[in-house]
Amino acid sequence: MSMEAKITLIESMAFEGTASSGYTVKIDASKEYGGKNAGFRPMGLLLTSLGGCAGASVISILRKKRQDITGFWINLKGERSKNPPMVFTNIEMEYVIKGRNISEKAIRSSIELSKKTCSVMAMLKSTAEITTRYRIINE
Repeated sequence: MSMEAKITLIESMAFEGTASSGYTVKIDASKEYGGKNAGFRPMGLLLTSLGGCAGASVISILRKKRQDITGFWINLKGERSKNPPMVFTNIEMEYVIKGRNISEKAIRSSIELSKKTCSVMAMLKSTAEITTRYRIINE
């Protein structure tokens, strides 16, 4: 399975990324690196991609388990190495699940299964220790 993407320079250090799906995202550097801070930074986009991948996996599994989810988000925090290439070395993920009669067992097993099915997590865990926790908000 192959994928394609295109990155086009807009100005200065700002780029527009277009995925094969046709969707676009603006990527820019911080002012200290010649950008205008007018878009995602590449590593922020990678951290966001991890959340999107893991979130889709967990929500899909929870729906199959017939959990009554009314809200869901993931808070992510990534620590990077001090020396170039400044990869992520530690990533903390807090899953917040809002709903009615949510099963803790279903949450735990869904998060564990997503660790095996999320391709972004599979790539990042070669350089970063990824820790997960969850919080349930009962309605």
